[in-house]
Amino acid sequence: ASPAYAIYYFTESQVTVPEIMGSPQGVLPLMHTVAAMATNRKLTIKAPMDWAFDDFTSTISPWGAMTALNAPALMNELCGSSHLAAEISDPVLPQNNGIFSFDGTPASTAHIRLETGRLMQLLSGYADVSVLLSQGHAELLAPIADTLIECLPSCPCFTVEEY
Repeated sequence: ASPAYAIYYFTESQVTVPEIMGSPQGVLPLMHTVAAMATNRKLTIKAPMDWAFDDFTSTISPWGAMTALNAPALMNELCGSSHLAAEISDPVLPQNNGIFSFDGTPASTAHIRLETGRLMQLLSGYADVSVLLSQGHAELLAPIADTLIECLPSCPCFTVEEY
């Protein structure tokens, strides 16, 4: 079997898996084991939204604690593009609020509007623009979705957090 691990916890009514890592060949048997232990509890798994476990009932949830401490600097490091800009909102870190080009410099006109956590999903490859738009997590302010998808495509993404 392929190696995989999961961090999970039980409450009276639910089993939550906030972190899972491994190849599909390793993750599936592990999730079968956790699902069997869940008995009559709801099973919620943090995983990419395109994951599906057909052999048992679960809820796939894309939550996480990933955020940018300095969104403009991160945009510059990961993109470095000055021809696209985003209006970012962050209820926790005021310095992340504003309109920034994807090279991190302040801009006057935005092409897309989204929260910092959704920006992280976009920059890390967890979700592309079409996914964020379809889920209502981003608002396109100019007709540039294809350009953003080309510049920032989705890709296999795993976040490993330290506890």
